[in-house]
Amino acid sequence: MGRKSITGRVTPKGRHRIQFDLRIEGVRYRPSLRWVPSEANLRRARDSLRRIKAQIEAGIFRFSEEFPDYPLGKTGMRSCATRPRGSSAATWLRSR
Repeated sequence: MGRKSITGRVTPKGRHRIQFDLRIEGVRYRPSLRWVPSEANLRRARDSLRRIKAQIEAGIFRFSEEFPDYPLGKTGMRSCATRPRGSSAATWLRSR
């Protein structure tokens, strides 16, 4: 049985950032946003993470739009929408 997160996969990172913890196609990403980690902002971030997870499931999530300062967003990480749902990694790699 796995561990349950009590933070909702959203945690303060210092005094001026909130860090998200999410997985896209089995790869873990921990981007952060420049939000003061107050209770209200942490709640807002958890709501945002629920929306992001729904977009990932639907295949319409755009990483660089949600987290513009994340280094992978600048190096050309493709959005989930560019990959057909249920396709294998090999198929996706051939399409690049």
